[in-house]
Amino acid sequence: MMKRLTLAVVLIFLAFPATVPLAADDACPEAIIEARDLIAQADAALTEERYTDAKTLLRDARQRINIGCSDAADTPSIAPVMSATGSISGNSNLNADSQITPPDVDPNGNVAYIRVLNTVADIDSPIDITLDGFGVMVNNLHYGEFSGLIPVPSGSLNFNGLGWDFPANSTWVVMNVGLDETVSIALEPISVLRNDLQGKARVRVVQAISGTDYLTVSSADGTDFGSALGWLGIRDIDLEPGDYTLRADKPDGAAFVPDTDFTFEANQNYTIFIIGGKTGTPAPQFVSLISPQDVTRVQFTNNNAAAVDVHYRPGNSKIVDALAPGATSDWIEIPSGAVTFISYVPGTGPTGQEQAALYESLKSGRDISVLIRQNGNMTVENVAFTE
Repeated sequence: MMKRLTLAVVLIFLAFPATVPLAADDACPEAIIEARDLIAQADAALTEERYTDAKTLLRDARQRINIGCSDAADTPSIAPVMSATGSISGNSNLNADSQITPPDVDPNGNVAYIRVLNTVADIDSPIDITLDGFGVMVNNLHYGEFSGLIPVPSGSLNFNGLGWDFPANSTWVVMNVGLDETVSIALEPISVLRNDLQGKARVRVVQAISGTDYLTVSSADGTDFGSALGWLGIRDIDLEPGDYTLRADKPDGAAFVPDTDFTFEANQNYTIFIIGGKTGTPAPQFVSLISPQDVTRVQFTNNNAAAVDVHYRPGNSKIVDALAPGATSDWIEIPSGAVTFISYVPGTGPTGQEQAALYESLKSGRDISVLIRQNGNMTVENVAFTE
């Protein structure tokens, strides 16, 4: 009979690009640098009229100062709440008997995304995670398993009886952590900051083995992916896309997680968890979760009697070329956020006369169908979660 667990929810928010410091004497300068970067991002968000993002970024900056400049040298950082999402299905490694039952969520509404991961190494039985008011959302989640992205209503949510406010358009890895033998099992929601990676790959390393020595993660080419990471310690790094071989070492240099090959692609967020038993059973390993850069897929149907080009701002970039009357374009991936679509007579470009226009705030993880109408308007005809 499967063992049912009553899990306490301890909310520790770890968001890009924060680094959890292990020593108070050098944490404060790092926190100040990170806070300045967050304030600059908030200023850019205000310029783009993304007021909710700006408010969150400013709160993040304040928390980085409060935590990084405190005297709690060995306390995991309680950091901010921004995130990134990709397709709803995401990547997962569920067993055949594991079941995900997402709640019924309106894609036109305010949505958060949850991905679940079980890292508790000393429990043989799988676990369940419930969402109050809905029931069991995750059933039979085995050690080392993780789900794809699950859409849930944003706002105040209770998982296994204890809750938190999950902002709209945010994404969380809800991580089952700790050890049964020490009665310290908890759920740790971990967020990923949403921003433009500008062709880089972003990698976050999370040390999720309770009770082990501090671990240092590096690649064969000498890149530092995290030094002296204690339990729930993290390190973030932006790097050039490519192939990397990672390992995790104990303080004496002995390998704890053996060489593991990764391919990091441009404009992708990777969260790599170190999981396993503190004494080597089960064998320590890396588990990698991927969240693509924040994008929305858009498709256009031309209901006019003549062909049109479609551009979008910012940037006045052409995304559809000479769409024939009655034709429907391919799906086009566009960075999420506030955009304006404009149709022109083919070949005239931004200097030509606008045929129709639509201002829309694109939400991540959605497919949006747009109809170009004969009356000079564009309208959104359908919104669905990306599969």
